[in-house]
Amino acid sequence: MIMLKSICYCSQCQPGIERHTRTARAHLGQDKQRLDKSTDAYSKSQQRGEETETLANLVLFLKSCIKKTEDALTFTRAQGRGDVDSEDDNDVVDSPGEHIYPDIPDEDLAQIEPILNWNKTGGDLVKETDIDGGEDGELLPDIDVVGFESESESDEEMESGPSMGDSEGNGEEADEETAQHSSFFDRPPCVRSIEKDLLGDYVPPSEPPDTPFIQEPLSKPDILSLKHYVAWRKSNGTVRAYNEHRAVLKDATGEDILSLYMVRKLARRIARLEPQVVDMCPRSCIAYTGSYSALKKCPYVHQKTKQACNTPRYKMTRSGKLVPRAQFKVLPVAASIQALYANVESSKLLRYRDRSLKAVMGLLDRARDTASSLEECQQYSDFADSSIHRLQHEQMGLFSEPRDIAFALSTDGAQLTMKKQSNTWIMILILLNLPPELRSQSRHVIVCFATPGPNSPGDIESFMRPLFEEFARLAAGVWMWDSLDAAYFFHRSYAVMVLGDMLGSAKMNGMSGHSAVRGDRFTEVEGARSSTQSGAKAQYYPTSPPDNATYNPTRPPTYDLSNLPRRNQVEYWNTLTKIHEAGSKRALAVISRNTGVARIPLCVSSPTFLHPSYFPLDPFHLFYENCMPFIWDTWATGSKPGERVHVPSAKISALGELIGKAYKTLPPSFCGTIRDAALKRQSQYKAYEWMALLHWYILPIGLELEFDFLLLDNFSYFVHAVETAMTVQAHSQKSLAALQETINTFLQQYETLYVGSDPTKILRCRLCVFQLVHVPIHISWYGSIRNGSQATVEREIGHAEHQIHSKAHPFANLENILVEKETIRLLQLYIPDLSSSWAKEGTFASLGPHRDLKLIQSLRVNQADTPGLEIHFRAIRKLFEMQLGRDLVGKHGLRRYGKLQMKKHTLRSRVSEVHAGRKLDSYNLVRDYRWFEIRTEQTRNRPDIVKHQFAEALAFYSLSFTGHEKMVVVYKPLEEVNSPLRTVIRGKWPSAEDKLFAIEVSCISNLVGIWEADDKERSGNVYILRKHPGLEMLDPTQCGLSDRMEKEMDETDE
Repeated sequence: MIMLKSICYCSQCQPGIERHTRTARAHLGQDKQRLDKSTDAYSKSQQRGEETETLANLVLFLKSCIKKTEDALTFTRAQGRGDVDSEDDNDVVDSPGEHIYPDIPDEDLAQIEPILNWNKTGGDLVKETDIDGGEDGELLPDIDVVGFESESESDEEMESGPSMGDSEGNGEEADEETAQHSSFFDRPPCVRSIEKDLLGDYVPPSEPPDTPFIQEPLSKPDILSLKHYVAWRKSNGTVRAYNEHRAVLKDATGEDILSLYMVRKLARRIARLEPQVVDMCPRSCIAYTGSYSALKKCPYVHQKTKQACNTPRYKMTRSGKLVPRAQFKVLPVAASIQALYANVESSKLLRYRDRSLKAVMGLLDRARDTASSLEECQQYSDFADSSIHRLQHEQMGLFSEPRDIAFALSTDGAQLTMKKQSNTWIMILILLNLPPELRSQSRHVIVCFATPGPNSPGDIESFMRPLFEEFARLAAGVWMWDSLDAAYFFHRSYAVMVLGDMLGSAKMNGMSGHSAVRGDRFTEVEGARSSTQSGAKAQYYPTSPPDNATYNPTRPPTYDLSNLPRRNQVEYWNTLTKIHEAGSKRALAVISRNTGVARIPLCVSSPTFLHPSYFPLDPFHLFYENCMPFIWDTWATGSKPGERVHVPSAKISALGELIGKAYKTLPPSFCGTIRDAALKRQSQYKAYEWMALLHWYILPIGLELEFDFLLLDNFSYFVHAVETAMTVQAHSQKSLAALQETINTFLQQYETLYVGSDPTKILRCRLCVFQLVHVPIHISWYGSIRNGSQATVEREIGHAEHQIHSKAHPFANLENILVEKETIRLLQLYIPDLSSSWAKEGTFASLGPHRDLKLIQSLRVNQADTPGLEIHFRAIRKLFEMQLGRDLVGKHGLRRYGKLQMKKHTLRSRVSEVHAGRKLDSYNLVRDYRWFEIRTEQTRNRPDIVKHQFAEALAFYSLSFTGHEKMVVVYKPLEEVNSPLRTVIRGKWPSAEDKLFAIEVSCISNLVGIWEADDKERSGNVYILRKHPGLEMLDPTQCGLSDRMEKEMDETDE
């Protein structure tokens, strides 16, 4: 679908801006509405004998705008149909913008603005007389936090806009909104100067290279050397291992295998990977880039000592030569992009973003054409269909070429030594052009650099500057070779978001930080104090705090969760201008306190930068490492007996003990052992363990231990919100509104329960809890809250840490590991045959639905040895409507099995565990995993989870029936399924042992775990534990599993 563009001469786009024709038509409709109202106002003023010259000029101006826009649209439509053709090269069609129309004189325009609370950008007409109504400018989807309202439901609504009578607020608010619309995309000079500085002297080449992109021919020894190098690096071998295996390979093949030095050199040349070496302070304060590039010593002032570092940049060698004391390497992004497009398979995959975007745009256009509700059509599932990406494409003119790339820059700290603080930071790029199932895999992640230790970087932007300089060149455009088309194309790449936890993001976003008065980077909500003592910080976020006049006299008494003062792009640009023009530290401090913005970040240089969405929330840290631990601590130690939120120590201990025993009925493919939270809370309790408490154990065990029901009910709102937000299913506007209501309810109840009327307990309203309110808008911004996750960079850090051999020089070792990882990744893109595991790992395989099921662990069918086997047979005969007593073994070749192998799991049966003698696995843990969820046509589309079926697998069978091989499971169903709290599923096993059924294994949708209380607390309730989506984003080690643990637990003798 070709999106035509036209010059829009409407009242808000004067003197003329190129826009999509749909936008221009919408603006045209709005001007016609304004003209009608202005004409009506002019008539009324004439009847009353009032001055009408200003209104007459306004009518003339609007008519001029309408005429110009109509002519431009007519011209564009003619060009689109090919109706306007030149007879020869000299026949030029006049542009509509060149026609002369009687515009309003400048002096008359100056007279209009004081009388009408309206400007040339288009907005509400608010005359001092009795003019009713008026229209907004064109509205953009879901960007109300950056100065716009939400998208209207149809063309008619979009063109007419809400009437003034329907809007809230006064004309001053309308004027502010239209002013925002006018300068939303107008980047201030201080930002443009950063862009220019980063771009330097680079000018995009007007023509591609003259020669095609040709791979260097390789000899047989070269190929063998590279294969050996790849295998050595992937196995994390030592230098000695490389040399010894090299000798073996040389003897076996008779070929001259290259040394490690030479093969590294060859690999870098083929991969076209030339790292940029940058000088830095040996204490990790700064990198000598940008304004630091000419300095000879480090000027960084440490916060603790308030003194400059002053460490010299160079040292003198014995030969008298000055050399840098410390350096680090930055890997070129363009080299990775070229390798991806040089591989036909990856080149196809990189078009996923554009295909998805076009599908969404087509769907919305069809909805407009049929007057359907856009709210019903719009679905948010990934970056490609997000409101931010649509805005970038439609309004900002970006991503016009299908092969343009969108990156997410992700950074996090790593602790390579035994120090408490992070001492190195790793930067990676996540390719949002790839399908979400692939982009977070290590083989698809681009590693940019790691800041060497021994300390955490001081000015992290100085380390990032070389990367942003390359981003500027990529945004301007470079020529790339596309093997799929066998041709060069002009390519642009953009960093569209920066990911980090609360502390990591603060290093990048230039905001004042979470402890500032306006520490929430998405709204202008002021923090509150929980003490009247001098020096008490206003860093808590209640919506309606008690005794506000005493504790927080300058703060608004209440904030409406449904109408928060969200930050917007226009005010942010204005703030950056003030910061740029501030003449003193005191002035900067005042700006920072009043706005929550402390400095101009380097990230504003990106053409895709939008405030405040550019730095999204990290759901893993927010949900599992901030909110969940804080709520637990409040229950256990942060409250006193007598408070409703206090859980007695006896119940906390009982809860922790039951959690520690619960692994027995949790499938080993879900995660590792969950430790007793009451005992191990302070022993580096892992994120996956907090996940388990949140999703699986607190609510079921709390119900059995009779926790305060209101406390559990409030917590269930939190669980429900997290599970809804983290789902892989697409979200609609309706579902996001429901999610917002769930979160608002949780926060309101939370404040009532946890704070009540005691202002000293405001400290329980931490920023992390308050920021849950932003989750729904984040989903609409980027399609999924999961896109803001730090799990990918943390996984990369974990992989790198496990490969470090050198304890004496871990940072240098880490840098070499990352460089070689990138080299090998690019090498395999150019030459996929270098590694046999490259194809086996399914590097470019589609990860869609996979229903290949296989029965394993064959068992004898001996009715005499197996009591109850006839009951199984009866269930199978009933399934296939066979006669009673029919010989299943003799006539249908019935065979019995103990396990079913699924896509990512193995499902056991009771007969398998009996056969195995319930032996201990290699981790000395008995893990049962014989429970599953049934999905049939009757339950597939039922939103009510209690309508779904859950069961215990007793045995698996295969048999021949009507000429086809059938695989069935005999199971015991869970009965009386109910949901006492949101997300909680429980039921009871049937009392009759012979109440068994059989279904085909294709009806098994998911493996589930269960939890039952100990005998002494047994209520007969069985709780279902479904694998939550967050675990899918973690690798085995992050889930408490070793790389082979899941495989070991699932392997059996077939």
